[in-house]
Amino acid sequence: GLEFILMNMLNIKKISGIYHKYGTKFIAQLNTLNFKFLEKIQMISINCQKKI
Repeated sequence: GLEFILMNMLNIKKISGIYHKYGTKFIAQLNTLNFKFLEKIQMISINCQKKI
């Protein structure tokens, strides 16, 4: 009974720790991708303005 509950709590902690580690990595990667994308759009708009 009690040991089982404690084991589950430890497993949940482990899983959430892993998720947190990889989740933050994933979010960071998304942010860098978004940033690069925005930079490209800015470059394109600057180039378009130069041509006009």
